[in-house]
Amino acid sequence: MVELDIHSIAELTDYAERNPTHGFNFYTQVALRSDIKTVIIKFTYDAKVVFGISITDWGDNYSQAHAIEKEIREITQAYKSYISLEYPPADDEEEFDEDMIVWPYEPDNCT
Repeated sequence: MVELDIHSIAELTDYAERNPTHGFNFYTQVALRSDIKTVIIKFTYDAKVVFGISITDWGDNYSQAHAIEKEIREITQAYKSYISLEYPPADDEEEFDEDMIVWPYEPDNCT
């Protein structure tokens, strides 16, 4: 395991851009919104990025999770996404495709 002394998201993304095949995770409990508990950014071995969150009150709240997933897709311009519970992000896109159900972006699909 390698620990990096990184002090900002800018330093994190700079490192990732300089090392596109170095897969690593970034977790923080410092979320920007009250309904988000943890933010996860995973840089994969095939130079992709996985953005994830852990919501504060999962319960039976699929609608909230789906709305946040939609928001992340729009902000990041992601072309694939999924919702999971206690499942680690994939190491590359091939693993993502093998492991996950990929839901197409449908604006009215949040029920």
